[in-house]
Amino acid sequence: MSIIDFCFGFFDTGFNISYLRAFRALRALRPLKLVSKNQGMRLIVNSLLNSISGIGNVVLISLLFYTVYAILGVQFLKGRVGLCSDITYMTKADCLLAEQIWVIPPENYDNFFSSMLTFFEISTLEMWSDIMFQAIDSASEIDVARSKDNRPLICIIFVTFIFITTFFVMNLFISVIVSKF
Repeated sequence: MSIIDFCFGFFDTGFNISYLRAFRALRALRPLKLVSKNQGMRLIVNSLLNSISGIGNVVLISLLFYTVYAILGVQFLKGRVGLCSDITYMTKADCLLAEQIWVIPPENYDNFFSSMLTFFEISTLEMWSDIMFQAIDSASEIDVARSKDNRPLICIIFVTFIFITTFFVMNLFISVIVSKF
């Protein structure tokens, strides 16, 4: 199909068959031939398929933890991680009056969904310490610029979240799969 599409495109016949490129996705099914021929691979795939219901329960448990921590993030950090582009202004009102930009980082807690997305990013353990230090530097009041090490006890939320979601929930996933195997 790719060669036919290339030929029609090269000679500029005006005949468009680019919709046939979707059939390239079927190449992803090639490894399934290996599964049907290899007994060990068939056992592994069947155990994964049998563990889907248990994995669904673990996903619901992890969503419960994400929800709780997202609510905690909104409660303690809503509107407190922003700062002015000119660091001489300490409040959002002063910053906007001086025609500066009030910067809100992408990892914020201003609503439930952004808080949940931030905690999901933390659960991947990718630069989670930077997000935690940003929260430690958060202001004590809403729409006030953050300052260095202003709220050090906020780290308890992040450390407990890491322990619960990364270690406990991951062990639940693994135990469900191993029990079906």
